[in-house]
This record gives sequence, structure tokens and C-alpha cells, in this order.
Amino acid sequence: MSRALLPCLALVLLSTACSSHRWTINHDPEPKLLREVTASDGALVRYELRVGTPRLVQTEQRNIDRAWIGIETKDINADLATVLGVSAWRGVYVDRVLPGTPAERAGLLQGDILRFLAGTEVTAREQVRELIQSQLRPGEAATVSIQRWMTDEAGLHLLSHELQVVPEARPVEETRTVVHELPFSRAVQSRTGMQLGELGPELARAVYDSDGPAVVVTGVVSGSPAYRAGFRSADRVVAADGAPVQRLTDVERAVVARVVDEGWELTAGELKLLGNGGSVPAAEGRLELGVDGPLGGYTRRLDLIEDVDDDVAFYFPILFDYEADVARTEWAFLDFILQFGATYESSYIPARTRAPAANTEFSMLPFGMFEYRSTPDSSEWTFFWFITFKV
Repeated sequence: MSRALLPCLALVLLSTACSSHRWTINHDPEPKLLREVTASDGALVRYELRVGTPRLVQTEQRNIDRAWIGIETKDINADLATVLGVSAWRGVYVDRVLPGTPAERAGLLQGDILRFLAGTEVTAREQVRELIQSQLRPGEAATVSIQRWMTDEAGLHLLSHELQVVPEARPVEETRTVVHELPFSRAVQSRTGMQLGELGPELARAVYDSDGPAVVVTGVVSGSPAYRAGFRSADRVVAADGAPVQRLTDVERAVVARVVDEGWELTAGELKLLGNGGSVPAAEGRLELGVDGPLGGYTRRLDLIEDVDDDVAFYFPILFDYEADVARTEWAFLDFILQFGATYESSYIPARTRAPAANTEFSMLPFGMFEYRSTPDSSEWTFFWFITFKV
């Protein structure tokens, strides 16, 4: 083989690549409850963190007495209007009058056409429900105008009637939801894999009884430095390098100090933190963070990396493939023709404790004819395809 061909062959057989596979923050199926309190008016107030998005959802639930008369209605659409012999969408059809209710005591009957309620013309069943709850008052008589088919000596007539109904009080659960968008730090996320959101003074007081702002972990990338160090969603960051934390910038400046110390290129956001000719505190070793949260108080040092989103791929065609990023590692050796070789896959997954969790699969066939699978809950070994041990 010509020596001139060797460099070309090497380029074909061997390649390395770094790409920007944008990994996202873990999304848990359920929001994280930060606090639940009962307000002075009896409302149940919940503050929940939407993991993976820097949002705090405030939900208020309260029982309020609303008027109720005890009827079920139907819209008078074109088909029903033809059957009834009336105009469509002019009133609603009383489909049922519940026994022992204000409607029954007022004289309402099944088959009546409800035309006006408390002086307001009705055209849809949903409107009736809203009018009863918003316009009528429990214990106060209200006028109900109806049309009813009646027969007399002259034949069948559609006659109008006015009835007086006195609503009863029925408790209705009402829910009010407010979504608070939280400022967050891209600088901290890209270097640690941890997304931090800042609660303003009012929210911090409601959630943490704090006198000032608060910083909370709104998400963590599986396998990132913050994840491996044990920091989890819903942790409140209370200290950085031994100093109290109230604002995002308290943590950001500590992170940028390490970036400067490592000589890494600063992003536009990190340069903005430095200000005009500003400086950051001198970095002393790894970043130390103290948190408190659902898993208890916790202090740990963690490493930083240049970019959590970087991944690497190494390909030696046919013989060896390798891919890895902060969340997963995969490699295959002689992985061709009936899996004549070995493969390995491991990926970090969201952990409910501060210990990292991962799923792992390894197989080596036919060399040894061995397979291994592991999850946080179980492990399984298989030899010669049919001898299996499970733990």
C-alpha cells in the first residue's frame, strides 16, 4: 500500500467529533410542593415548583357558598327546537327538576322552557349555571320566567309564567391559579447542570418566611456535576463558598470566579456579570454550595465543566464506537453480524435521593455469552443465554 494512502485511510477509519446536543433539565411527572398553608379566609394555598421550567405555581382553593335551585337543563338547538315547536337558542329546556329542591317548591316542571332568570334572557345551559351562582343570593327570592305548553278548551298553547324561586346555599370549590415566571441563570446551568430560579421578596416571604429574595433549584441535568454532587430540584440554595445566598448573582459570581480561574472562555452573560472592568472574588478550589430542601440540609463541593451540553463521539468503523455526554455513555466493540462483540450502555436517570441513579446494560456475545442489566431497583446477570440470576 502506498504511504500516501495511509493518512486518507486513517481519516476514514478514525474520527472524533464534538457537537452541541442540547440537553434539557429533567422533567418530573409531578410538580414539587414547596409549601402548603391555610390563609386567614380559610383558603388552602399551595406553592408548587414546575421542575424543568423556572416557574412557581400558586394555587388557592376555597369553598364558597353559592346559590342553587336544583334543575338540569339542555340547550335548545335546532333539532330540539323542531321537536318543541319553538325558536332555537331562545331559552333553555328544563330536562329535570330534582325533588325537594327550591325549583320544585317554586313550581318548575320538567319540559318547561326557561326564558328569563333574574331579569336576564338566557340562551344556553352554561349561562343558566353562571347566572344562578353569580346573580342569585341564597335565601333571597328571584323571578324566573318560563314558557310551558298547556292545553285548554281552545287547544294547545305555549303560555308564559313567572315564578318565584328562593335559592339554597351550596358550597362550591373555587380555584385560583397564578403562575410566577422566575428569573434564572444560564451561566450556572451551562457550567454545573443546575438551573436556579430566584423568588422575589414577596414570594420568598410566602414560601420561606424570608425577609428577602430566595434562590431555589428548579431543575438538574442528570449526570451533570450538580447532579453527581447530590443537588436536587426544590433545594433552596442558602450558601455559596460559606457566604449567605439571597440573589442569583451570589452564585453566578462564584461560578464565574472558577471559569476565570480555569481560563475558560466567558459567555456574554458571564462577561455581563463582571460589569465594566469589574472583578470576581478569587476562586478557592471547587465550588461549595449549601442547600436546604425536601431531602434536608446539605453542603457539598462540586466541579464545574466548560459546557454541560457538550458531547463527544469516537468512531473506529466496524471495530469500535464510542459516544458520551453528561447523561449517558455508550460504546460498542465488534458490534456487527449477530452482535459479535461487546456493547455497553449507561445513562443517569432522575434520582429521588441525593445519590446518583443510573440504568446500565452490558452484553458480550459470543465472547463469554454474558449479559448484565442494572437499574436502581434490580440487577440481572445472564450466562449462556439461559442461566439468569436476578437481585
